[in-house]
Amino acid sequence: MASKKLIPRIQKVLGDEELSVSQIMTRLKKQNDSQKESSKRTTSFTTQQVSQIMRRKMFEKSGWCNKRGVNLWRNKYENNRRTI
Repeated sequence: MASKKLIPRIQKVLGDEELSVSQIMTRLKKQNDSQKESSKRTTSFTTQQVSQIMRRKMFEKSGWCNKRGVNLWRNKYENNRRTI
């Protein structure tokens, strides 16, 4: 299942930042491109897959970007923002 490997990667990419889905996709693609050339595995994912994963419990909408017209996302349980 793609989400089992993709969720930790998205969490690592987000870190403490608030990003849109397109920014997350760009950073994930950079990670894929920086992998060793000898690695024959390709991790492919679509914008729709990333968007669906962002709607899960471990992520939350943090705002709206009026300039681009997109939702901004962040890790829900990141360090001092932990709410129970």
